[in-house]
Amino acid sequence: MDEKLKNKLGKREITWLKQKAKERGITVNNAVSESLQIYILSEKLAEVGHTDILAELNDKRKEVIAEAKENTIELMTWLYANQGEMRFGAENRLFVILVDTENMTQSWKMKRAFSLIEPKINNYLEQFNENSLKEIGFTFKKNRYKALADVIFIEK
Repeated sequence: MDEKLKNKLGKREITWLKQKAKERGITVNNAVSESLQIYILSEKLAEVGHTDILAELNDKRKEVIAEAKENTIELMTWLYANQGEMRFGAENRLFVILVDTENMTQSWKMKRAFSLIEPKINNYLEQFNENSLKEIGFTFKKNRYKALADVIFIEK
């Protein structure tokens, strides 16, 4: 999301959001984490009625999600290539992407939404066939790997 948003906004999300907030007299403590800065700025902008900025940011995020859905090979390649060293694996995978379209920063909370997730996964498994998985080639630590993978997007 960060890389794609940077292309769409012309700068990193935090930089873009700080600039928009500063134009409206809103600042944030730079000593806190970036994710907390984004949260605080979003809350402050919403409190003073600048939901247009948040709507613009959300629209850009939705564009990124739509593009990822259209190009799952690129997304899966990125997910493999950018996994953490401690959890590295070239195993075949089924990626489950959770997206809260109303508040994307809270998408992580959807991992508890079994009533939303279970039907989507069951439907995928019922439709699964030998063509469901795509071959992904990726580089990790200067080594080339291949795996079979697919992605399920679950949106709320």
